[in-house]
Amino acid sequence: MKMLTTKIKFFLIASILCIAWGVWYLSQPVEIIAIHDGSVLLVKNFPMTDKGKIAWWENNKNRLKNNYDFPAPYSINRSFYISIFDFGHGYKAMPDTDQGSDLLCFNDIKAAERCIEKKWIMDITFFYDKKIRFNLRGGSSYRQEVENGEIKRVR
Repeated sequence: MKMLTTKIKFFLIASILCIAWGVWYLSQPVEIIAIHDGSVLLVKNFPMTDKGKIAWWENNKNRLKNNYDFPAPYSINRSFYISIFDFGHGYKAMPDTDQGSDLLCFNDIKAAERCIEKKWIMDITFFYDKKIRFNLRGGSSYRQEVENGEIKRVR
């Protein structure tokens, strides 16, 4: 009976530690690491759900525009296309092997460590007629017919 009690205590402590770590991990704020080429945003701690990702964009798009002049709209029709990537383990140098196809490199960085692993999170497209499309990892897609309007799932 004592062995069973020890196992239960161990299981409870392990469960509590896992839950505490999960709460801590999920409560980390999104960290903007860098912006490249006026259309690529590198982040850490991005929300995990589609709803959370889109809500983060909606809540931070004005701050990104005011603080970073991001995204840079196309000069012809003021539309834009951006991609958000997980920064992962940071910048890396491009290897001499075929592993390079797993990396996204930025020409605006002059150092050898100018590439990141391709951990794509989502794309946001703002069309000239003010429609917005969100394409997310996992294949889901959402559309907003008017700026600041209702966001509807397409697929």
